[in-house]
Amino acid sequence: MTGMGGEMGGEEQAAGSERLRNLRARRKATRWLDQAQPIVVSVWLAIVVTGLWPPAHGAARGNSPALTSVGVLLVLTLAGRLIADPVTPLRELPLLVRLGEVLERPLFTSARFVPWAASGFVAIMGAVSVCRHATFGSSTFDLGLFENVVWNTVHGRFLWSDVLGRSFLGEHVSPVLLAVALPYALIPRAPTLLVLQAAALAAGAFPLARLARRELDDPPLTAALVVAYLAYLPLRNVARFDFHPVALATPLLLEAFVSFREGRWRRGVWAWGLALACDEAVAAPAAALGLYVLLVLRRRRLGFELSAFAVLWFVAAVLVIVPAFRHGPYPFFDRLGSLRTGRWLALVSLDRFALLGEVLAPLAFLPLLSPVHAALALPSLMLDWLSDSRHQHSIAFHYTATVTPLLFCATVLGIAKLVEREDLRVVLAFYPTIPDLKRYAAVLLLLGAIVFTGWSPVAQIRAGWGAARDDRAAAVARVPAGAPVSAQAHLGAHLARRRGVALFPERLAPWILVDEAGPPWPLARQQDLASWTMRLNADPGCRLDTERGAVRLFACDPPALARLGPSDAPARP
Repeated sequence: MTGMGGEMGGEEQAAGSERLRNLRARRKATRWLDQAQPIVVSVWLAIVVTGLWPPAHGAARGNSPALTSVGVLLVLTLAGRLIADPVTPLRELPLLVRLGEVLERPLFTSARFVPWAASGFVAIMGAVSVCRHATFGSSTFDLGLFENVVWNTVHGRFLWSDVLGRSFLGEHVSPVLLAVALPYALIPRAPTLLVLQAAALAAGAFPLARLARRELDDPPLTAALVVAYLAYLPLRNVARFDFHPVALATPLLLEAFVSFREGRWRRGVWAWGLALACDEAVAAPAAALGLYVLLVLRRRRLGFELSAFAVLWFVAAVLVIVPAFRHGPYPFFDRLGSLRTGRWLALVSLDRFALLGEVLAPLAFLPLLSPVHAALALPSLMLDWLSDSRHQHSIAFHYTATVTPLLFCATVLGIAKLVEREDLRVVLAFYPTIPDLKRYAAVLLLLGAIVFTGWSPVAQIRAGWGAARDDRAAAVARVPAGAPVSAQAHLGAHLARRRGVALFPERLAPWILVDEAGPPWPLARQQDLASWTMRLNADPGCRLDTERGAVRLFACDPPALARLGPSDAPARP
């Protein structure tokens, strides 16, 4: 018996020693991870501020490998910290405590924070988009197209597009361009449109802050929501990617929703109507807002009128206005080919599911806590989901412009719901007291902004400068002012302030600008571009006026244009 007791005591002692070693190892790992997390955040900040490793020109629409790696590393260190010390509540993790303390500083709780943050967005993203244009990253479709439409409107040709060869009303119904023409008339340059767009997107921070103050009454959380909005990668991509009237609907939809919640019905209707004037596609979220007023806010007559008008506006736009000016059917129905032909499996693709993750993950999926309000973004998301255009399945372009404002409204009300409902607190294991829950949500939003950064704006500003850019700028400057010109997409955006600008080689003009080193679109291959250059060189009616690097400017007489002919120009791939 004594021997058995001795053996059991030895086993218990060994087990105790093992537990002690594990505990020491866990504490050591915990200390190491706590020290590593601020370093990871510092590295992230250094990359963002300095713009290290700028992207290859044209690649800035994706994710920065460096910043993505740092974001993944931060998530791994947080996960490792939870594994090493599962007892400590999440809210007590040192990194989260420090982020919460940052939000408590007067800089973020001051009433001046929102205008300062919005001004910073305008300065930074305005610089990003203007530099992208200056380095020939913009395109005839869409910046050149819209500048030409606005330029023609200023000069008395109402919404006429030389790029399309018809009224722009045969493409989209965007009466808001008439208002855009006013500031453009003062400074008739493409950067005017780009900075105006950045300012409009930044303006969405003001109604968002009003909503957060009203529903949450927590200045640090309001500051976190404003930071999350202005740092939101889909929003920054809308500001970066050329100019689009639909981007002007982002702050207007936010203002409409917030005004309706506040009971300021007249103001809400004005914002709602202006949003509808940005693009016929805004009818989808506009109708959803009308149903929200009808069913949730219990203003039955107003809600019915808003919903009905949005539907009628869309029907009139796509079945009457666009066909009348286009002399053909609404073109974007073609993007619903998979839906119309019953190819259902094509609608269940990885890039479509990735789109959902890319718009929700930076918000820590908080919009889903308020399904009724998250559903307001569903019509716009469904339009992107059902489209066969791969561009609409990406956050790199402007197609999330009407999704963003409604998701942020759902985020605010989702947090409010989390604070109010005891059952949601238990499900999410947030160890509640009300201030902790709010601070928790604020920290999650900041972490989302850090992890889903995309490319640093500074890196985007640095991209694309060099000899190739200088050659293109010199060749563009050689085109006579006001002369009709046909140019590739990345060159045509710099030639929009004239009559007779066309996309090469869809339509030809007396002056033809070709860049063999540039993107071949609308041609399919670089070889096709080279063959066109050979044809222009070989034709006796075409004279080589300027050659700078890979860029060539040709002056062609009418017989040469007839020989080359628009019939030879291939359709866009």
